[in-house]
Amino acid sequence: MREEYRNNFEARLHKSEAAKLAVAHYVNSMGMPCSLNPSLMAPKGADPELYKDGGDMYLHFRTEVKHRPSLNFTSAEDFPFDTIIVCAKESFDSQACQPKFYFVCNGPLTHAALIDVKQTREQWYEESVRDNERGYSYMAYSIPKEAARWIVL
Repeated sequence: MREEYRNNFEARLHKSEAAKLAVAHYVNSMGMPCSLNPSLMAPKGADPELYKDGGDMYLHFRTEVKHRPSLNFTSAEDFPFDTIIVCAKESFDSQACQPKFYFVCNGPLTHAALIDVKQTREQWYEESVRDNERGYSYMAYSIPKEAARWIVL
């Protein structure tokens, strides 16, 4: 690495920290957690390859996981219902930071229906769902099972 590049890089790296912190503050103010990676400068004479970072930051996306222990499905073809319950309507609507994804896992935890909220939200509809374990009904968001992506865990 040329010494003048190194000096310039060090100054740019130092200045970029303020920008990184400003973006992190903005992202946090929107209700989205993030993690900042350290910005390391290779010591003079050290191999710069050993000091590569993993990017500036990671945004953490809220994801919900549902387990359907009594169901043994692998795809839309053998899912026993026409629709998938995404979540309770009140729970989703009241969240400051809504989930980006829902995973609905089968009983043996070998497969799941992956619901991408952004891609499927227009297909959601409200329905009254009976929770037999708890003995009450509630309003839920559901989607046609064909709207999910079916994955192997």
